[in-house]
Amino acid sequence: MIKLGIKIAILLSLVGVINGAVFQFFQLPFSWGNSSFYNKEMYWRKSQTQYNTIFVGTSRTFRQINPVLFDSITNHETQSFNFGVIGISAAQVYYYLDKIIGTREAHLKYVFLELADFDIGSTENMHTINEKYWLSLSDWWFTIKCIVQSNYGFRERIKGLFFNTIPFIEQLLKFDMLKDVWQFKIAAPNSLVLGENSTGFVPAEEEKMNPEALLEKRNAFLKDTSINETRSRYSTNVFNKTVRTKLVSAHLIKLTSLISRLHKMGIEVFVLLPPRMREVQYANTIPIFENIASPQKINLAQGIQVPEFYEMRYSFDAGHLNKEGAEIFTRKLATAFVKLKSKND
Repeated sequence: MIKLGIKIAILLSLVGVINGAVFQFFQLPFSWGNSSFYNKEMYWRKSQTQYNTIFVGTSRTFRQINPVLFDSITNHETQSFNFGVIGISAAQVYYYLDKIIGTREAHLKYVFLELADFDIGSTENMHTINEKYWLSLSDWWFTIKCIVQSNYGFRERIKGLFFNTIPFIEQLLKFDMLKDVWQFKIAAPNSLVLGENSTGFVPAEEEKMNPEALLEKRNAFLKDTSINETRSRYSTNVFNKTVRTKLVSAHLIKLTSLISRLHKMGIEVFVLLPPRMREVQYANTIPIFENIASPQKINLAQGIQVPEFYEMRYSFDAGHLNKEGAEIFTRKLATAFVKLKSKND
């Protein structure tokens, strides 16, 4: 049995070495495994000197922050681009931000960073390229620590450990990834993710890349819109300490370190807490938001303060505002930014 295990380990190591050598030959860009981010990043490389501000986050950033409107409210002190990406969690948000600032020219002044939660994963997504292509040992270990410390239940945490470890092993061995490299190499550029004004913002109603999936989520939401009230109430209860939550210290340490690094580069960071997250996501993120030392925090999540973000007329699905709601969201975000700047100047 021991001999068999050794042989399997040697075989897997050999596969990993061979696949790793092949991947080095392709010289892939850091964003190759996520077509949405790749197309944004390629546009950014050509035009980044036009911008001094970026929004980085999940689909809540992608769908809800309109750079054109934002810049008009700041009287064009900002020239902004939306780097929001669908289907990513905290670790991948930080990975992308790290890569963006690592390749930028010295022109960036402001970063708006969505405080996202990490993801325990799922069976249907576990083997997809987006779940694994970017994973390093430190990214995997950060996620594992966050899951262990999280407010998820015991079963969810066990699932999270499993669903995040399998993609990491597949990434180490480059298992079943060569076909994805081939698909990336033959894929044509897709500007749909840039939106109407090439600013990276696409409201939910104007999605053209995968509208069927978005419509499915909306139809599910319309069957039970009480989720708005539940999430609004929970966001307020966590802030008011009527719900007991644990602080995910690994996440706080990572975020604090990243903010400090950006400050040393002369970049101001504004941490944004968005509305419409799930209850456990609020339980995981709100304690972090409250413990960030930086005063440049913008809370647009708490139901009692921004009830409109949980109203049906501004909702697209359970997790996102519609186009009209995104306009209100952008206005509130820009107004908060202007107030913080005037207070600090």
